[in-house]
Amino acid sequence: MATTTDPRATGTDDALRMIPLDAIDVVEEFNPRDARDAEDFAPLVATVREYGVLQPVLVAPAEDGRFWLIAGEGRYRAAIEAGDKEIPVRVRPVDDETGGVELALIENLVRERLDPVAEARGYQALIDRGLNVRGIARRLPKVPQKRISERLAILKLPGELQAQIAEGAIPLQAVKALTALAKIHRELPAVAARKVLAGPREQWDEPTTWADLAADPITVVSADYEDEVGQLPADVLESGCSYPIERFSLTEDATRDLAELAQLLGIESQAFAVRFDNDLVEQALALKAAYKSKDGWHALIVGRDVADQLVHCRVPEDPAGQREGLTRAQRARGGGGRHR
Repeated sequence: MATTTDPRATGTDDALRMIPLDAIDVVEEFNPRDARDAEDFAPLVATVREYGVLQPVLVAPAEDGRFWLIAGEGRYRAAIEAGDKEIPVRVRPVDDETGGVELALIENLVRERLDPVAEARGYQALIDRGLNVRGIARRLPKVPQKRISERLAILKLPGELQAQIAEGAIPLQAVKALTALAKIHRELPAVAARKVLAGPREQWDEPTTWADLAADPITVVSADYEDEVGQLPADVLESGCSYPIERFSLTEDATRDLAELAQLLGIESQAFAVRFDNDLVEQALALKAAYKSKDGWHALIVGRDVADQLVHCRVPEDPAGQREGLTRAQRARGGGGRHR
């Protein structure tokens, strides 16, 4: 897609003109906002059908006398839908480096037509073309670097959460906490969002709010939910909880030592559980595999391999001398979850 930065080379002077709709090409996913999905698209078609396109779209010159659309995709598609043959345009050469993405962003931002996710995708398109956050801010002087960075952070979250942010179900104030959880484990942001959106479990319970999440995300995901709403990923364990020994992979030596301890106590090996107490949390912190809440009351241990390693510390070489490290769990198997 050849462009030029010299208006004289193409006879472009940013003046208003009419050109055929079939002379305009649209690059898929170029525009940060999908006009066809917008709520106001049908009314726009009706307006264009009655009055025509009142505001020109922005195009750039391409090869062989053609043009490609920079901004105004909604008006362009509405004109097609209304049966028009021509559309008013302003022809403007674009920067080869950005390809005009910043112009599309500017128009949509000025018209307040972008949700936060679409805005983030626009910034990401500029980054994909070689710009950094500072470079984007220079080209969009009314957009501070902080806002650009905050929007880009949204794209680090799972697609389902991005959709909820675009719809407004998840507020922007929660993005920082959610992305912090994503750095710990990719599934934790969804756990946090479910807990807040689900509301209180009982009428007398205090609701968990987005403000709570922003203040201390670890505490929010560590709340005592054992149902599907608050269930932690299988490779994330919570401090203060006991887990069935069968949940972990033991070495042959650890398995033998556990069997000796079970025989000494007269119980089945499967009846043991490991409680992740402060000592194990400190070991996990030393391994950089534990994350504490801001209030210090909760901690998450992340990683199946780390958990197995810590459990080995609780399977003693001297069974009789280490009984406190292993506690009895429910004998009935099938409870594979945690308990306090």
